[in-house]
Amino acid sequence: MELSKIPHFTSTRTTHIPLNWKHKHIISAWSWSTVLSYNAGVKKFLNFITQTSGYFSLPATTKQLFKFCLWAGRTDTAPSTGPITSKTLTKYLFAIQAWHLFHGFTYLMESKAQINLVLKACAKKDTEFNLKKEKTAIHIPQLKVLVELLSKGDKAEKAIANLMLVTFWGMCRMKEVTYSKRQGKLCRTDSIMTSDVSFRRSKTNTIATISLRGAKTAKPGEVQIIKLSSKPNKLCPVAAILRRLEEAGNSDTSLFGFFEEGIRNHITREIAMLKISQITISRAFPGITGHSFRVGGASLRHTLGIPVRHICNLGRWKSDSYKLYIKPYEQEDIDNALILLANNSETLV
Repeated sequence: MELSKIPHFTSTRTTHIPLNWKHKHIISAWSWSTVLSYNAGVKKFLNFITQTSGYFSLPATTKQLFKFCLWAGRTDTAPSTGPITSKTLTKYLFAIQAWHLFHGFTYLMESKAQINLVLKACAKKDTEFNLKKEKTAIHIPQLKVLVELLSKGDKAEKAIANLMLVTFWGMCRMKEVTYSKRQGKLCRTDSIMTSDVSFRRSKTNTIATISLRGAKTAKPGEVQIIKLSSKPNKLCPVAAILRRLEEAGNSDTSLFGFFEEGIRNHITREIAMLKISQITISRAFPGITGHSFRVGGASLRHTLGIPVRHICNLGRWKSDSYKLYIKPYEQEDIDNALILLANNSETLV
C-alpha cells in the first residue's frame, strides 16, 4: 500500500493528517484499485475548487457538489471532449462520499434529486458523442508473437510473457494479476502470491487454480478462483505458472516477479503494458490494451462453441457484462488459431 499515491484522498485539503494504523486499516476495506480511483475523483473535485473559488474545507456543501457536476460534466456550454462522461462523474461523486467517510465528515445529500437530474442531463449530452471505445481482442497469432519475443528478453520480459498467458486463458483483468508496486512487501489481500497456486490432475490434463483476492467484482473477504487447464503447446498457461514457481524457488512472494541481486521485483501493470505496447506498436497490432487479453480469451472460447455459462464461470462474470467482451472471429482467424495451437509444441525458455 503506497500511500504516496493517494495524497488527495488522505488529505482534507486544509491539513495533511498523519496516517496511523487505524487509517490504514480503514483503507484496506477497499481494494487498492478502488482507492486509487477515489483519489482521482477527489483530485478532480479539488481542481474544481482551485479554479472556481480557491477556499475549501470539509464537508463539501450541496451547492459545491451541484456546481462541480455542472463544471465537470458535459453540458450545452461545454459539449467538447474535455468534460468527463456522466458515468465517470457518478464514480467521482462516490469517491467524494468515501473521502468524507474516511475523514469522519457527513456527506450532505439534500440536493441528491437535483444532482441526479444533472447527471441524467449529462448522460443525454454524452450520447451525442462517440465516447465508447471498443474493446479489442488479442488473437492467437498476436499472442504467439508477443510471448515469443518477450520470452527471449530479460527476467522482467520473461515474467510478462508468462503473465500474458495466464491473463489470456484465465480471462483476467490485467490489474488483478499485476502488483501495486515494483519492490517491497506486498499486501496479501490484493496480490497474487506463489502460495496462492495449487494443482490437480484431471483425466486429460493438469488444472492449475489461483486464489484471487481483491478482485474488482469480489465482495469484501471473497476469494475468487482463476482456473487454468494445460495445453499441448507453448502457449500453455499451466507451464507458464510452473516457470514462475521455479524462478521464485521456495519463496512465498509475488507469482509474477523475478529476483535481481537478491531483491524481488514485482510486475506492475505499468511495466507490463509498457513492454507489451512497445511490441504491439512495432508490429502494428492496433488497439491492444490490458483488456485485450480478457476479451481475447472470452472471444476465442465463444467462437469455439464453449457454452456461455462456462465462459462466465471461468471469467467470473456475474451479469450480462460478458457480452462486451465477446468479439466475432473471421473464419480465417479461427483457422489460424487452431493451426497455431496444434503446431506450437516447443517449450519456451
